Order: sequence, then C-alpha cells, then structure tokens
Amino acid sequence: MFYIFPALERRFTANKRLVLLARKLYQGLGNENLKSRVYVSVTGEVVHHDFDTFDTDVPMYSLEFTLRGKGQQPAKVAEALRELRRTFDDGTLVSPDFTVSSMRETRAAGPELVEGVYEATLTYDLLVTMRTLVPANRDT
Repeated sequence: MFYIFPALERRFTANKRLVLLARKLYQGLGNENLKSRVYVSVTGEVVHHDFDTFDTDVPMYSLEFTLRGKGQQPAKVAEALRELRRTFDDGTLVSPDFTVSSMRETRAAGPELVEGVYEATLTYDLLVTMRTLVPANRDT
C-alpha cells in the first residue's frame, strides 16, 4: 500500500465531482468513524504473490474502499459510490514505481445504516507490476 495509496489519492482528487461528494480519501481508518462529514477510507492487503520472475514483482492486492456519510444521507452516499466506481473502474493507475495492469471490482455493498452512519463498500482486485529492473537489463 505504500506505493499504491499516493496514486489512488491522485486519481481520487483528479475527479472534482468525487471530491465534492466524498471530500477526502484516507488510508486505513478501519472502523474509526469520522462522523463530521462524508469520506472514503481505503485498506489493502496482498492476496497473491506467486508471480515473481527474477527481480520483477507482480503482486495482487485486494483494496476495500469504505465510504461513510453522516446522518440522513443515503442518497448522497449512493451518488458518491457511483462516482467512486466511475473513477476507479477503468483500472488505469500509473506511477514511477508501478503499473496497474488489472483493476477489477469484486464486491459492492450498501449504502446501509451502521451505528448512525451510512456506509457503502467497494472491493477491487489489483494486479500490480512493480517497475524494477531485471538483472539482464541492468546497466553496470
């Protein structure tokens, strides 16, 4: 997640409509609810790492986007969820450190009322290619 979160955050803030609806993307808030506004938290873990070839890593991550909205705002949370899906469904995340070759939605839930806060989740599987040099290609 160290390399992936900044790219996710850039993608999130590039969509002005999503920023208007969901305000901010946080990394790993877990079950902590910020009840003051609508926001999105993202958590991730490596679920697959069997594709090692030389020095190139191709891990698969599972990312869970959790969108939370205060009070009586199920329509606003649903609209933000649609915009979040529109922003991340095409799977193009590029950074100097990695390239995402596949970003696939695997699960969606909500919005539903949880402890007075409307909550919705989207889960994506990301196939990430880290940009490291294979020994045969290194200039020495």
